[in-house]
Amino acid sequence: MIRLFAVIILLLGIAQTAVGVFGLWVLLRIDADDVIAHLLEEANIDVSALQTQGFAISAVLVIAGNASLVCAFGLFKLRQWARKLWLIVISVSLVFYVAWFASDLLSGHLEWENWFEISVVIAIFAVSWGYFSRRTVRRAFLVNRGR
Repeated sequence: MIRLFAVIILLLGIAQTAVGVFGLWVLLRIDADDVIAHLLEEANIDVSALQTQGFAISAVLVIAGNASLVCAFGLFKLRQWARKLWLIVISVSLVFYVAWFASDLLSGHLEWENWFEISVVIAIFAVSWGYFSRRTVRRAFLVNRGR
């Protein structure tokens, strides 16, 4: 079961990293003469603010994605540090997504995707803490310590 979690976390890490890298790539391609920049300005969207926020969000996604990849590798090898790191990563991710959700809610830009994202993160958080906090799971990592 632990290795199944490792595979799921690996897939989440790949997805987060890919979305973050794609976001950075798109933001780096927007310049003042770009058609996208003109369309954003016509819609009264501040391009520089969008780029700043987009860079921050994309960077956090890349960092969280890479941390998830490291966790997945460690969990697959039953390393105690990976269990602890995953619980930290998913906790920080929950705080990040709650802040993002609250920002969208307060700005009036809340879409159904936001509800889906926050629901998924809360579910992963709850399942992760519930599973990796079990005494039997913690013991499995401690037994493997000598290997």
